[in-house]
Amino acid sequence: MIMWHDLFATNTQFTGVARVDKNMRPLDAFAQFFTQGKFKGAVQIVFNDGTMNLVSTGPQGQVHQAQTTPDAFSISLHPLASDWWHYWYYDHKKKGPQVSRYYSLEAGRDLGLPVTVRLIETEQAESGEENVTVPAGTFKTIKYTSGNSAAWMSGPDSMLLKSSSPKSDREYVLRTYEVGP
Repeated sequence: MIMWHDLFATNTQFTGVARVDKNMRPLDAFAQFFTQGKFKGAVQIVFNDGTMNLVSTGPQGQVHQAQTTPDAFSISLHPLASDWWHYWYYDHKKKGPQVSRYYSLEAGRDLGLPVTVRLIETEQAESGEENVTVPAGTFKTIKYTSGNSAAWMSGPDSMLLKSSSPKSDREYVLRTYEVGP
């Protein structure tokens, strides 16, 4: 998946590429960040044999990070399209609240700090199926909740159609959708 996100309000831009296997387990990822109109950094992450290896390059030089990965995990590069990928591992047969784990890129606005990742655990629950209409069309979705936030996902790739976070007073919707060759 290739993602791009431009937060005009904070003069911040993210570009990310993530590759996963047939079970949606991350294989590798690349992301670059600009904030306040300046280059913040770029990261390359490789997941292999139970280990996450990251190389971050930016104004502060090069930083290396390695961690053992859990059995089931995802990654959030923070362009919104990937922020809810940790729902891939939701066990629909089990139902009810479940814990998911994902690596969250820690970019921030401080140009003096490198881009790194942090493993986060969060509780999620499935709220059921809903038909959702967004500017890109009407889709059959599964709604998930986490705290006071909600996400509506569709299809075998868990495409994010809509997310809502009343606490931050934000709602995002899919504006366009195209199927490639």
